[in-house]
Amino acid sequence: DAGTASASVTITQKAQINLPPTANAGADRTGVEGDLVQLTGSGADPESGTLTYAWSYVAGAGVDAGTSCSTTTPSSASTTFSCTDDGTFTLTLSVSDGVNPPVTDAATVTRASRS
Repeated sequence: DAGTASASVTITQKAQINLPPTANAGADRTGVEGDLVQLTGSGADPESGTLTYAWSYVAGAGVDAGTSCSTTTPSSASTTFSCTDDGTFTLTLSVSDGVNPPVTDAATVTRASRS
């Protein structure tokens, strides 16, 4: 007598969690107004995904309202920063993996007056 048999298999797949990247704006820097200051930032993604970078800055108290500042490569991990006035500036590096909300880290740039 030939019998029949049946079996069932349940496969459970765990959802993969995409961890956020990390951001490092580098060390605080000093310089003289008008000169370029190098900022060496970095980012890392636990899943080795492609990262995008964005630098922004905020002038501290006492910086003249008409001060002109710029970064040479605002969408790179590293950039240079220049301002026409002395004072303290906070530069923030934002790092995104395109999946999680961007993460940030900040560095302080203190610029002395040109004598």
